Amino acid sequence: MNEGAGPTWCYCWCPIQINIQAPSNHRTPTKQSTSTQYTMAAKSRVPLMIGVTAAGGVGYYLYNAGGSPRAAEKKFESDAHRAAAKIKGELPPQHKTDAEHHAQKVGKELGGKFDDAVATVNRDASKAKSEIEAKAKAAKAETLAKIDEVDRKIEDGAAKSKSYISSWFGGK
Repeated sequence: MNEGAGPTWCYCWCPIQINIQAPSNHRTPTKQSTSTQYTMAAKSRVPLMIGVTAAGGVGYYLYNAGGSPRAAEKKFESDAHRAAAKIKGELPPQHKTDAEHHAQKVGKELGGKFDDAVATVNRDASKAKSEIEAKAKAAKAETLAKIDEVDRKIEDGAAKSKSYISSWFGGK
């Protein structure tokens, strides 16, 4: 390094500025450097750490397997299976007892009976609805027929009274 040349940058992985100064008792004038200083851009180190971890894992399994890739792969698979089993073992048990199995069976039977009962009620309600609609239609037709009959009687009576009144005034 050139002493007295001004600030210098460390070009390792960290952007640290190192100031190197000439000793105070040095009699020669210091020359200021006009060169361009480069700064390192901030980068994410996560991909690097993932890569280093993966390489370390591969190296670990290869070393323990004596350099055999096939043996290392089998050891990795067995470790992964053991870790998954351990995680599953920490979860609450999901196997059913005899009482739970019996309760589920009874629930299915009751559910089937309930579904049959609902279907029967719906069928009976549909049948009753169609009967009521048929009776309402018949009652409407009967009512309209009686209204027409009364209307005809009124029209006949009106026609007779008209002819009676017009006969007074010389009409037919």
